[in-house]
Amino acid sequence: MTENLSRKTGEFQSAETGMHADSRENSMHGFARNPGRAAIFDASLMWLGLAPIILALDAVLITRALQQPVTFTNGVVLLALHALLSLGCAQAIFLSLPDACRHPRRTILGLLFVLAFFIPQVGCFGLRLVLLAVQLWPETDEQGWFGEVTPPEFTLQGDHVAVRFGVGGVRARLSDRDASAENRLEALLAIKSMPQRLSSPLLRTLLNDPEEDLRLLAYGMLDSEEKNINERINQALDEYRRATEPKTDISRRLAFLYWELVYQNLVQGDVKLYALQEAGRFAREVLDVTPSDAGVWVLLGKIRGSSGEWEAAHDALMQGRSLGFPATRLIPYLAEHAFRQRRFDEVKTLLQSMETIAVGDVMQPIFDFWTKDENRHPRH
Repeated sequence: MTENLSRKTGEFQSAETGMHADSRENSMHGFARNPGRAAIFDASLMWLGLAPIILALDAVLITRALQQPVTFTNGVVLLALHALLSLGCAQAIFLSLPDACRHPRRTILGLLFVLAFFIPQVGCFGLRLVLLAVQLWPETDEQGWFGEVTPPEFTLQGDHVAVRFGVGGVRARLSDRDASAENRLEALLAIKSMPQRLSSPLLRTLLNDPEEDLRLLAYGMLDSEEKNINERINQALDEYRRATEPKTDISRRLAFLYWELVYQNLVQGDVKLYALQEAGRFAREVLDVTPSDAGVWVLLGKIRGSSGEWEAAHDALMQGRSLGFPATRLIPYLAEHAFRQRRFDEVKTLLQSMETIAVGDVMQPIFDFWTKDENRHPRH
């Protein structure tokens, strides 16, 4: 029977060796979980044959020691015999391990001996059960770390092309009644990225548009921005009424908020005149208390300029300049006032004094026109 079992085991091992040679070779580089079922079977037989003997001897030894009187000699003999049996147990387990788990030899043997010596019965048996469980774990197909995907197909453009407009493009598209409603709606939505001062006049042109969707959307955009500023004005007015002296900070905030309605082109007609009057009133309140506020002097100059008071506007701007307001930011306003009063040589002189880097895209054509030598206008 033993010969038949050995013969069958050898045939089984040969077949497994041929079929899983690559798998075993890979297992030598790490913890061998799949050393081949024939090797596992042989090691298990050896362990199952030695285990009962070693465990029985160890159990008898411990039982006898407990029955003998405790003496130094008995203790030494007990420890020596237990150490010998533990070494045999460790050697048996070591021989049942796969080759990849036997290195370094001394370290592995030492670990097994310590477990067998200090944890009698349970140490050897438990360790072998763990090893068998790991070795007999079902094999899994080896998979690479990286998969392969089909490269995406390059397309020059997607199904939808985003339309982007400048100020001129938006104005042209919105004023074109023959353009499709979808294109005009895209142009209207592009207004959201524009400054409110530039977008408000464009939105007002759509308030009488025959396309209802465009008309309602334009009205909603204008109304939303105007309500936002009016809410801030109402909050500031409530603070102004409840506050005790001084009210300079609140007055300053109100002056700029009322001016914002005018500057953003959100109000017209009588409402615009009222906003200018309120902005001027609060600005003068601030200057009565802090006459050295350059920013409020410049604001007062803008308010008076919007009211058509060009001389008073010029004086207020120059006062702000004398108090330290940056001259580069005042030059466009001073040039506008000079132009309104037909002092064209002064316009040219003012614009020529500007640094090129301070000229924005909107003002660049004006700057180029007035700084050319051939565009010299006589004083009237």
